[in-house]
Amino acid sequence: MESRQTVTFVTSYYDIYDKQNNKRTFEWRLAHFEKLLVLGIQICLFIEKKNAAHFEKFVKKYSNLRMAEPIEFDNLRICKSLKNIKYSMPEKRNMAKDTDKFLILMNSKPEFVDKAIEYDYFGSDYYAWIDFSIDYIFKNKESTYNIIQCLSQSHMIEPSFLFMPGCYESMDCVSSELLSNEIFWRYCGGFFIGTKDKIQEFYNVYENHFMDFIKETGKISWEVNIWCWLEYKNYIKFDFYLSDHNDRIVNIPYQHVVYPMFYSELVLYEYPFYNYYEPSSASFIYYKNRRIVNTRYVNYWYNDDGTMKINDKQGIIKSTNVASILDNSWNPLDFKEMTDNVGITTQPSWFLGLEDIRLFEYNNDLCFIATSVEHSPHKYNSMVIGKYDYEKGECVEGKVIGSPFNRLEKNWIPIVKKHTDRADELLFIYSWNPLQIGRINEENTLIIERRIQIHDEFFKHVRGSSCFIERDRFLIGVVHFSIDGSPRKYFHMLVALDKETFAPVYHSNSFFFSSVGIEYCMGFNIVEDNYLFWISRNDREPCLIKVPQKATFFAYSF
Repeated sequence: MESRQTVTFVTSYYDIYDKQNNKRTFEWRLAHFEKLLVLGIQICLFIEKKNAAHFEKFVKKYSNLRMAEPIEFDNLRICKSLKNIKYSMPEKRNMAKDTDKFLILMNSKPEFVDKAIEYDYFGSDYYAWIDFSIDYIFKNKESTYNIIQCLSQSHMIEPSFLFMPGCYESMDCVSSELLSNEIFWRYCGGFFIGTKDKIQEFYNVYENHFMDFIKETGKISWEVNIWCWLEYKNYIKFDFYLSDHNDRIVNIPYQHVVYPMFYSELVLYEYPFYNYYEPSSASFIYYKNRRIVNTRYVNYWYNDDGTMKINDKQGIIKSTNVASILDNSWNPLDFKEMTDNVGITTQPSWFLGLEDIRLFEYNNDLCFIATSVEHSPHKYNSMVIGKYDYEKGECVEGKVIGSPFNRLEKNWIPIVKKHTDRADELLFIYSWNPLQIGRINEENTLIIERRIQIHDEFFKHVRGSSCFIERDRFLIGVVHFSIDGSPRKYFHMLVALDKETFAPVYHSNSFFFSSVGIEYCMGFNIVEDNYLFWISRNDREPCLIKVPQKATFFAYSF
């Protein structure tokens, strides 16, 4: 998958180290730096002019590297500010490593990133500081490289942020005396990432208050201590996440970052067109040795800014559905328009047809659940279930299911609990925090029977997407959440439920498939070592995406 890179990683190399007492030679540092270059991430490098020749071959070799205009050490902002100022060094420090020059260079990180924003070599949305030889702290290198590559193409949920990894959540012991005399790992120092506005704010705060620390304490200190002092003095607030000096340093919590899904194959179907309708989202089921896809067709489309254009003189949104049998290569053998014969009274509406059909099997029957306003007894969405007769090309035996809370409904996910000694149970996932599961009573109303509290506030935003597939002791499916904007942005996660209790067990990182925007995924299957997703983009452009299971590179427990 070719996806746009959104991040510029900023770093620097200055020859300030004692060569006699330092086992980490320039060659050692350069070898670790090249491990980052090989990843293909966009890097902006700051150096002194005397070192330019060492890096020219890397600039020629790696198109993802930009070498900024050299800045001499004495011309760094911190260095110039300290000129003719008397100050001393921290009492508890590594005498060989923590030299005056080293501390000045460490405190220049905000300046480097601010200048990288000014140069804007790659036109990035986000900017990250990353230490020149950070690779040496990684233990699970392949996994961490994968995370960095995904991060380079990521989308952040917050519109403005400065994520700062750190080792200590508590600042109870912090004081100016502590921060001037010994290193305090509130922050890790080797990595941070932010939007342009927050990075520039960070640098401005540094410009305005760095010398205040020197005047108050009479000492220079490590950059992580200065950052902590700025926070301690309420000059700035960072978006902290708990981390350490290892692989976790680049592992931003899933509540904040959305990664691209790196797929191995994308299949576009050659859909026919039906009377001003065009294909949209699709649902999948493997039923009686047949691979069946239902594709919703719609008479509208979204513009780039998220506004909708409806292909109807009266502005009525219409949906129809088309069924297909897939061959062994997952391509349609046919296209059969499904007739809406659910046998439910209709009403005048601005929304016609069965929307967002999801296919499921119950008591050996091929069934569907859909959203409908036309068949609703209200002026808003209700859920409709019925049988999906592929042979006759009809949706039949429909029933409107009453809301458990008398409100607009959508995105119920059918889930069938199988039994060997009695009839299977048809249940529906209604919401995700709390996880509420219900069944239909004799009055055709959904009654919530199970409530499982999820101790993660983020899941209040999560909604159902696909039906769940049984694998080993789990039921695995796709869920989504969205963020307001123009256009609205939809993101996804995989969730695994215990197949006996339906309790949530783990979930994947948040991801998007093709682009950041209006993306739906209602069709899902697992074949051998691959996930199959049927997605739509802007309620159009449906396609099948094949993803190796290992592409969901880390999981979270509930």
